[in-house]
Amino acid sequence: MPLFGFGFEALLSSGANAGTLTAGTGSHALNATVSGNSRKTITHLEDSGLVTGTKTWSFTWWRLQMAQL
Repeated sequence: MPLFGFGFEALLSSGANAGTLTAGTGSHALNATVSGNSRKTITHLEDSGLVTGTKTWSFTWWRLQMAQL
């Protein structure tokens, strides 16, 4: 059985988050500090990539408007 995974980060060139990420069905948020920036990563839930056929995860990304960058 194939194993696959998914992770998503939205970052500015400074390394800071570019907007707000919210986990949805089948996913969760992980937080870390990298080079002084708090980063949020959305990934699928543990072992949810160990399936046959297809798998669906959801999340929401509210991005910043250019004026906010």
